[in-house]
Amino acid sequence: FYVDRNVHLIQELDGVRLVDSKTTEFLQKVPEVVEDIYKLGSVKPGAILVDASKEFEKKSIRVDEYMKTIKDHLLKAVQECISAAGYEFDPKKQRRLLKAASFGKGFLQDMNPRVFVEMCQTVRVLNNVQYFKVGIPITYDQLQKITIPVLIDRLIARRLYPLAIKICDYLRLQKRDGASRVLAHWACYKVRQADIADELLAKNIAEKLKNAPGISYADIATKAYERGRTELALKLLDYEVKADKQVPLLIEMKKYEQALQKAVYSYDTELGRGGETISRDGEVKTIAHDILKAFDKDFLYKLASYGKNLLHI
Repeated sequence: FYVDRNVHLIQELDGVRLVDSKTTEFLQKVPEVVEDIYKLGSVKPGAILVDASKEFEKKSIRVDEYMKTIKDHLLKAVQECISAAGYEFDPKKQRRLLKAASFGKGFLQDMNPRVFVEMCQTVRVLNNVQYFKVGIPITYDQLQKITIPVLIDRLIARRLYPLAIKICDYLRLQKRDGASRVLAHWACYKVRQADIADELLAKNIAEKLKNAPGISYADIATKAYERGRTELALKLLDYEVKADKQVPLLIEMKKYEQALQKAVYSYDTELGRGGETISRDGEVKTIAHDILKAFDKDFLYKLASYGKNLLHI
């Protein structure tokens, strides 16, 4: 293999990557299963099945002759075509191999179709991330090594959130580990955009995340607070449904009155005990008394019966 320019060599799991100032190329030994199918004059089951599939599309009677040749090795032929499709980079060759596999498995009654379906999904994912506008030249073996969640992390790192979500939905990943996780990262990135008003940004984030389970608005609010956007953090906390996540951040933000209100309305005695941090200061005690005075007696009786130690005042 001759190279007529200065390149950097990067060792990969299954080959060597050649990178220069403008292009990147991948050099690897042709996988054995691909060689068996495409080698000139090959009589391997996979090669014959590909030929049979072509003849079938032509409606040629020769297809019967080919299928009789590999009838005792048909399962192996299908497996070879499926495996070879994963190693191909050309979508046309991928389709040809998968069509041959689909044709062959139609004659098998006991083959698990899951292997074929998973390869179709994997090939489609690889084609999308290898696309030049995305620019992740990952191979099938590399993807098997790093796994889909790590690939999603790489897309998140590049801020390719729409593609990451589409892949999660296409592969039917659990929402909490898939699309919801991507949306949470997207929201944490959005709070950095100082050119959008706090109220509008909070509404946009809430609208985007309303159907995504398992997302903590408190975590997003924490990111906003760390960026110095206190008002945005407060607005995001209003969408958080868990008081045990609201209260600690409100305390950290020195929003003691709001923290106390959230603790009281939550009916959570553990938050009340955690309220010691709030009520140590005399001024905060006064705020607590003012809040409690605003409640009607029925509520206070319920509060007392729920736990005398809800607030240490």
